[in-house]
Amino acid sequence: AFNVSIEKVQELPPGHAIIIKKNGDVNISEVREPLERKACSFERIYFSRGSDRDIYSERKDLGKRVVPKILEAIDFDLRNSVFSFIPNTAETSFLGMVEGLESYLDEIKLQKIKELPTGSSDADLMNILEIKPRVEKLAIKDAKLRTFITQDDGRDELVEHVYDIT
Repeated sequence: AFNVSIEKVQELPPGHAIIIKKNGDVNISEVREPLERKACSFERIYFSRGSDRDIYSERKDLGKRVVPKILEAIDFDLRNSVFSFIPNTAETSFLGMVEGLESYLDEIKLQKIKELPTGSSDADLMNILEIKPRVEKLAIKDAKLRTFITQDDGRDELVEHVYDIT
């Protein structure tokens, strides 16, 4: 927006405002004493534009970083696991997670190929190359309804009306 490069975008300090005068002068001024900063850990990602380059990269990275915990949780059983996501903001992290799973599987495939005996058939090689995570879109978000941050005790009822499960 405003034809400004991402490197020039800065966060406005707490207690400050951007003041634009009639003559076009622009300055950042303290308008009240800044209070203690109490940002929510999700605030930066949740309230950002979905198309923000840095947020997109951060979400993908978070998805990749969760792969070791996922593999442990499923006891590394990728053949009997299905991976999905809750739309819409989780989709980018999900893509990063899938990339992380694919990288993990590339290492497994490489090792299995190295262990193949000389003269193995194309079918043996294809069995290894075909190993991939099963990825499905199971939850569909009703486009007319919003996702909200709420207390745990009221969340289930709200979510029931937002997502259809396949």
